Order: sequence, then structure tokens, then C-alpha cells
Amino acid sequence: MTYSYIKILICSLSFLYSQSRLIQGVLLNQSKEKISNVNIISYPSKSGTQSDSTGSFTFTVLSSDKEIVLDHIGYLKQRIDLDTFQNGTLITLNKKIIDMDSLNVTADMRNLFNVFEGNNNIISLKMSELSQRGITDLGDAMFLEQSVLLNETLNGQKHISIRASNSDELVLLFDGVRINRMSDPLMDLGMFSENSLSGLELVKGPHEKGLSSSGTINIIPKLTYQNSFLFNQKFGTYNYGDYHILGSLGHDKIAVNSGFGKLRSSQIYSGESFPEIHNYQDNIFVNIGFRSFENFEYKLLGSDVKKTFKNNRTRDSLSNHNQNAIIKIIYSNKSSLKMVLYGLHQKKTGYEKNDLILKDINEKNSSLGFELEKHLKNVTFRLINETSFPEVQWVINDLPIGLDREIYNFTGSFEVNHRKRKKDIYLKNIKFLFSKNFVNDRYDSSPIFNFQSGSWNLTNSLLTASIINDQADKQSLLYANIGNAFRVPSISEFILNQTQDLIPEGGIIHPEKKTTFELGYKLDHLNPKTNNSSSMTLSYFRYQYIDKINQIQYSGSPFKYPINIGNTNLSGFDSRLNFKPKLKWISYTSNFSYYFFSDPLAFQLQPDKMIRNIITIKSKWINLNLIHRSESSRQITTVSNTGTLSTNFLDPIANFDITIASNLIVRDVKLSTTFSVRNINNMTQELEGISLYDRRYLLKFMVSI
Repeated sequence: MTYSYIKILICSLSFLYSQSRLIQGVLLNQSKEKISNVNIISYPSKSGTQSDSTGSFTFTVLSSDKEIVLDHIGYLKQRIDLDTFQNGTLITLNKKIIDMDSLNVTADMRNLFNVFEGNNNIISLKMSELSQRGITDLGDAMFLEQSVLLNETLNGQKHISIRASNSDELVLLFDGVRINRMSDPLMDLGMFSENSLSGLELVKGPHEKGLSSSGTINIIPKLTYQNSFLFNQKFGTYNYGDYHILGSLGHDKIAVNSGFGKLRSSQIYSGESFPEIHNYQDNIFVNIGFRSFENFEYKLLGSDVKKTFKNNRTRDSLSNHNQNAIIKIIYSNKSSLKMVLYGLHQKKTGYEKNDLILKDINEKNSSLGFELEKHLKNVTFRLINETSFPEVQWVINDLPIGLDREIYNFTGSFEVNHRKRKKDIYLKNIKFLFSKNFVNDRYDSSPIFNFQSGSWNLTNSLLTASIINDQADKQSLLYANIGNAFRVPSISEFILNQTQDLIPEGGIIHPEKKTTFELGYKLDHLNPKTNNSSSMTLSYFRYQYIDKINQIQYSGSPFKYPINIGNTNLSGFDSRLNFKPKLKWISYTSNFSYYFFSDPLAFQLQPDKMIRNIITIKSKWINLNLIHRSESSRQITTVSNTGTLSTNFLDPIANFDITIASNLIVRDVKLSTTFSVRNINNMTQELEGISLYDRRYLLKFMVSI
């Protein structure tokens, strides 16, 4: 009897062995390092094993199994066909974070927003890469990006708009701290040199730090914990000149980064051979960092910028002195908790002169902020509290005007994150954001104007959700946002509205309300066989405004008159495509935006179509960028000194730029030369007789250690 059982057992094992197969392999990363603890599952039987410390695995699969799946938290999931698999094969796994579209960021950038998994259209940019395109400042750096429009004012200031919304709807952050709280939310992006920055993040639509905004720019200062030196010199058309000297002293625990520079630039009137518009700028910055133990970091960030503008033809002039200082304390427990405390102090002095007003400027702002982020299993809580006290003392045409504002903002969010499921497609997160804003205004007494102080208690909210599809060779994300928000007019909008009567029917300005909706799709794909990578974003949005605030420009002057223009709608599509073939020396990026305006008067200087195409070619010594820009016609309405409204149109453009950069590294010294030509075909636009985007040449030399 026993012999019979043994015989049956041996026969059964022999049958099973004949229906099975032994699988052996070794797992490596792209650096040829062995990977342990990789889950190897055979399908459809679902038998499995793990790789050992040498990256090797050995196990038996049924002959009916068709494939094995390799899964590790740090690498892209990979599927292998068993019919073609050979034992002893060296299998390379690719990192899960795909290197495209600047998703991988250096440590000193400290991204505030998650580029791929964020429920917004988010772009992250490295200044080290952008500087090779021949950019001159922050405005130029963002000009190539999706749905971003650069507007250069008649007094030489650079502002951007996102998704055809007004520039004053943007939130501007410096290392995560809001800095456009003073009289005017329009900050001149020309004040920021790319040499003093590590990178920037561009967020389209509302989010935690800007529920009422149509977009947010987070400027990331340069703060490296190592020794370095950089000298940068630029020469260009119309006597353009710019130089910066930067240095850093530091080690693992402490760092001091500092630098200074000067800039000179000009603009030309159409039909003239010599420039009549001149800009001068001097800037200094100091960034200090200290890391205590493992969880604390202390920062002191300061800047001093002086800017002067002169128009020899109109006799308009402007002079600004801007000072900013930020102190931050950051505590981060990598497992579950992050806290940030910060203080901000700003001061702005100067004057503005045109044929309508002479304005002496004296402004300051102090802000205190607290941020808390707590993770509990699948739930994340965030609290943001900020208190700001902007103060404005102006003298307009010899009349003193003052306003003190108190801003109390409290924002809370509750997010449910779902862990990765066995299925490829699953609900990633649901998030609710709620914000309370208290704004109190108090005017100083004026002998002429009888201002009435105001107080507002406003509520903003946003609901977001996303679905993710996580496969071996690609990730895709579908997200949706819906919310409502209020925006209180800025201090300058209140004062200018009540001190000027160019448009009497405009009335006293009051807050605008906005309802937002966005539906978006993101895709990152890496072909493990060809090593070609690609990414894509596609989004549809709709903004509905009630009592929208708009600024009508005074003819022939940089002065703008703010009014409530009424109810209006804005909707549109954004798309971005990036492709990097196996040949790492070439890449292609295409951006396309299309907008629908219910009232073009409410969205001045905004084209309804924009296209950006960029081809980048990299070699060991030479980097080449070929850029194509296309914009449809733009409309602007101006008001004369008699109150007459006039509508003007800027012609559509289709321009081509080229940038050639050469890099040479000798030991620890890097030598860089960049030559760029803007608007090769010289198709320009004119506003009030000034060429806004004429042909220009730029030559840059840089030495860094």
C-alpha cells in the first residue's frame, strides 16, 4: 500500500514538472546596480517570488503562464513575455520618476507643487536650462510656456498673464511666500534675474495658496550648500548690457549665497533708428541657510532692487526702490509632519510721472504666516494662516492719500489619498479646500477726497478629484476641479478708481466673483524597448465672472483706470506635448492654447490662439534651440482725457527665434557662451508707436566654478 502511494506521488510530481518551467534572471537599474526586493509575479497562475540581494531570482512557473510582471516601488512596472524569455537574462528596470519636462529637480529647487500628480496644470522649470535659451529675466523665461503671455508695458515693466486672464489675478510667491500684497498685485518680473534663481513653478488655475487666482508663480531662490562662483555678462541690441556676479560659501549645515548686478536696456519707436525709451536696474540679493539636525532648516532671504525708466519723447519717467526680506523656519518630519513659520517685510519708494499724474510712492508691507501639513494613513490635513498689513502713502498731484489694509487669510484642506491598488486604474484622491478672507481698509483723512473705509468677509472653496492609471510603461492622470472665489480690488485699484473720473459711469469699484471649472488629462510614457519618452497635458477650463475688474489704459500713457466691467465668461483649451526619442540629443515640445471670450473688452491684449514650438538639439559641446511663436490678433481699448473710448488691434504674429549655446568644462571651471536672435523674420507688433517685439540680438558669456 505504501509503495503504491509513493508510486502515485512520483508520477504526479513528474506530471507537474512536465507542465512547469524554471525561470532565472538578474535585475539591474540603469546604472547597472543590482536591485533587491523586486516582486516577480507569473500570470495567470499568480505564482511569484522576490529578487535577492544580488538582484537574482529563480522560481518555477506553469507552462500555461504567458508573462511575468516585475514590480518595485521605485521603478516602472515591467511585463516580460515568457515565450521569448531566456534564462540568465540581465533585465534593466527604469526609475519610476520619468526624466522629462523637468520633473526631476535638483535638491536646491525644493518644489512646492507635485508636477505630475497635482490636480492642476503645473510646469516646473530649471534656470540652468533656461539660461541657455538666452533669456534676460523671469518674464522671458516663462514666455515660451503653455498659455503664458508676456506683456511689456509702456514704462518697461514686464507682466505675464495665464490663460488669457488679467495679470492682477496672479499670485506671486517667493520660496512659497506671497510677495504681491502691496498697492499693486502687478509686480515687474524684470526685477528677477535668472542668475539669482534655482528655478520656478507655474500653476494654472486655483490651488491652496491662491484660491482666487487664475495662476500662481513660485520663484525658487538659489540657495546651495556648497562653494561656488559665477560671473555673467550680456550684450545686445540697442545698447543692451547686463552683468551679474554671484558667490556662495557653504557646507553641509550652513550656506551664504549673495550677488549683485546691473542692467541697461532700451526700446525703440517704430520708424526710428535710435532708442528713446531707457531702463536702468541695479539689484543685490543675499540668501542665508542653516540646517540644524535633520529636521530643521532656517532661511533668511533678502533683495534690494532699484529700477529707473525714462521716455525721452513723452517725458514719462518712473523710479522704484524695492526691498524684500523673508525669514523662514521649516520643520519636516519625513514620515508625517511638516511645519513652516515665516515673516515677510517689504518696502517700496519712488515716483511715477506722466502727463496725467505725478505720484510719489511710499509703501510697506509686513506679513506673518504659518503652515501645517499632517499625514494620517490615507488622509492629509493642511492649514495655512497668513496675516498681512500693507500700508500705502501716496502723493498724487500734490494731494496726500493714504490707506492701511489688514488681510487675514485662513485656508484649510482635507485630502483622501487612495493607496495603489492591484488594478491599474484607481481613484487617486479627493480633496476639498476652504478659505476665509477678512479684509479691512482704513483711509487717512484727505482734504479733497472723501474715501469710505471698507470691510469684507469672503469665502472661497475648491473641490478636486483625480483618477490614475499606473502601468508598467506609462502613467496617466485624469483630474477635475470646481470652485468659487472672490477678489477684493487692490489698494491701487481703489485709490485710482476714486481719484479719477475719466469714466464716470464706472462707479465705485467693488469685489469680483469668479466660478471656476477645469477638466484635465496628463500622460507620461516611457517605452522600455526603444527608450523613447513622451509626455502630454490637455485641459479644458471655464471661468465665469460677476462684476469683473478691468483696467482701461489711458491713451499714450502707462496709467490705467480700473472699473467693474460687468459679468463675463472665459473658457479655453490648453495642450502641451513633449517628445524625447531614444536619441537623447534631440527633443521636441509643442504648446497650443485656444480661448473663447464673451466680451473682448474684459480681456484686453489677449490673443484667442497661441502656439509655441521648440526643438532642442544637444551635443557634448553645443546646445541649439529653435523656437516658433504664433499669436492671433490682440485688442486693446484706451480712454482719452475727454473720456472717449477707442479700440485698437495689434496684428497677429508668427516669429522665429534661435539660440546657440556652447559649454566648455576645464576641471572645476565651466565656460559658457550663448548667442540668440529674437524674431528672426522681424514680424513685430506696435502699441502706441512702440515696437513690442522687434528683432534683437543677444550675446552672453558666463564663467562658473
